[in-house]
Amino acid sequence: MKNDNMQDILKNYYAAGGKSLFDSAEKLTEATDVVVAPNAGTTILFSDYAKDHILKTHSRPGQGSIFASNPIPQIQQRLRTIIPLAGTVAYPNYTNRIPGIGYNLVVTQQEAEKYQGDMTTVQKIDNGVSVTVPAKKISEPLKTFSTDLLTVILLPTDVSALNQFHADVKDSQSVLQAIQEGECFHVATAYPGSPDIPPASEWNGNFVVLIPSVAYTV
Repeated sequence: MKNDNMQDILKNYYAAGGKSLFDSAEKLTEATDVVVAPNAGTTILFSDYAKDHILKTHSRPGQGSIFASNPIPQIQQRLRTIIPLAGTVAYPNYTNRIPGIGYNLVVTQQEAEKYQGDMTTVQKIDNGVSVTVPAKKISEPLKTFSTDLLTVILLPTDVSALNQFHADVKDSQSVLQAIQEGECFHVATAYPGSPDIPPASEWNGNFVVLIPSVAYTV
């Protein structure tokens, strides 16, 4: 599906019965992206596992915030701007502003109370584990929740994570050296919206996934 025009994206989304804003099954490059900053001395790994998770989780309403189109190229482009900040924040969420990147559909319980609708639950994947979280079906248009904020979560990479998620570069001497020096990080996930959302396992009922209706027009 072509995603050049946001209005066309939304119309196609509703015409398809709300299945997906873009093709989440699109073929990925079978390799870990290794992004190195010459001056910062930091390495960031972006695995196929992370790309697949991002595409599957954030392409349709129901599990959280969603992208307006395939975000992988834009995430790849911005990793170099994130590198100098890696490891400098208490909670590992890094943000960039990209016009029309997607829709912020995870809000606080208090914010969710502003919208009329039926409460339910949905499953989110947190570190490979399925977690049940609150959700609310609402009638507001999807465009109500448009955001320009891209959040990327980076975690420190150790040898265990390297072998599990980045096996194609596990023998790279430069990557192993970066790990030894504490200068290697990997993309855990990315989503459109606030960087202040904790992992689903830590929500404790304080955050809600909004699920806009597919019955309205845009």
